Amino acid sequence: MKGALWSLVAAFTIVLQVAAEITVQPIVDIPKLAGRWRAHAVVVDRGEVKSTLRYRAYVELKKNGDVFVTKMFPKGTNCEESKVYLKPTDHSGIFQTASQSSTLRVVITDYYDYCIFHIESPLRNELHLYLRKRYITNDAKDMFETATKMLGFDKDKIVYRTKTGKCS
Repeated sequence: MKGALWSLVAAFTIVLQVAAEITVQPIVDIPKLAGRWRAHAVVVDRGEVKSTLRYRAYVELKKNGDVFVTKMFPKGTNCEESKVYLKPTDHSGIFQTASQSSTLRVVITDYYDYCIFHIESPLRNELHLYLRKRYITNDAKDMFETATKMLGFDKDKIVYRTKTGKCS
């Protein structure tokens, strides 16, 4: 993971610059993002994060290239599904929601352990850390904190999703 931290630093120096000065991984191999992920951390520029419960997300690639994400949130004693449909844009690693109200950018990923992505919506900007594993490592925390600072988010506003529930 230490090599990944250096990869993150290198990626920020050579990647494509897009709206709001958010850097993205220059080439994103979408099929490799498919599968199960767990939400481990988030930082927002406005407002508050409502929950510190970790949740699962399943990424599925459709034949036409679109991406379908199913998130499983804890709700009482059950899990509640939330589905997000993402359409790729002309830029690798940048997606629009079906309503085109939000943009998702893959900042950096190694596909096998971690994915850091940015969401821009009319309400706020968010930076997320998703991991394949159940528990977060110090290296993953360091990488997310580095990305947080480099992208202009307040490190003190990072929320680590430490509480586990049925859907984590």
